[in-house]
Amino acid sequence: MLKRRFCILLSLLLVFSLLACDPVKDDVSGESGDISGEIQSELTVRFLNVGQGDCTLLTLPDGGFVLIDAGVYTNKKAVTNYLEKYGVETIEYMVLTHFDADHIGVAAEVIEAFEVKNVIMPDTVATTATYDNLLTSLENHEEIKVIKGEAGYTFLTGIVKFEILSPFETEGKSSNQCSVVMLMSYKNIKMLFMGDAEKPNETEMLNNYTPMKLRADIIKLGHHGSASSGSKDFLEAVAPKYGVISCGKDNSYKHPAEETINTLEELNITYFRTDLHGTVTVKTDGKNLNIHTEG
Repeated sequence: MLKRRFCILLSLLLVFSLLACDPVKDDVSGESGDISGEIQSELTVRFLNVGQGDCTLLTLPDGGFVLIDAGVYTNKKAVTNYLEKYGVETIEYMVLTHFDADHIGVAAEVIEAFEVKNVIMPDTVATTATYDNLLTSLENHEEIKVIKGEAGYTFLTGIVKFEILSPFETEGKSSNQCSVVMLMSYKNIKMLFMGDAEKPNETEMLNNYTPMKLRADIIKLGHHGSASSGSKDFLEAVAPKYGVISCGKDNSYKHPAEETINTLEELNITYFRTDLHGTVTVKTDGKNLNIHTEG
């Protein structure tokens, strides 16, 4: 088992070594059900209700898909059912922010069930069966390009731009603090996806980027809205109109924290919670925002 694990990790290390405006108008509602009849010039971002885990599906203006995290293993059918529901066959990029089981829970199943072209993940390891399953799936699909998720990496899918803002380094950091933090830009609209990044990551970004660089219209709050993330200084710099918290109903961690909610309310940031609102769907043409919830 140790020899096999070493071979898997060595193969990944080899892969890593080879890769080295106009005002925004918003429409927010709580209508039930899926939004059908997508227009190809629009970008759709769905913060999926997968329980106490994270999973975000982006439908790009050209019809392609980007998946950020893959839910929790105990709710494994939720992710694949959602992907099938929204017509996913090929995933251009699957971004695994870090290796906690509530973020990579169904990653191996996604790789086996859909055509995944690129996987972005941090240069760290984990000691879980879920992580081992992920590595095995990547080994079995040598056609997938594995990319190290670190600050400075940028990629384009059509005219949608993605920039990784954190981590700057992973050595000696906790799993959460190794989270890939990604800024998406589509014309005038920006969204910031925090993974489980915590306050030390936020401070690091504040020290390395200008507030203008961090500015976003929507933020997916770090670590399910726990008190370990979402500092007032960071949220003031990002200055989002809306926040999204992915968490499970009546979860044992008591996410989101009262402290986080108080900060959001103090800064007049309208927030949505998957435990209360179900899947949160954002549609944008790059200028206007349209937000719908299931609840």
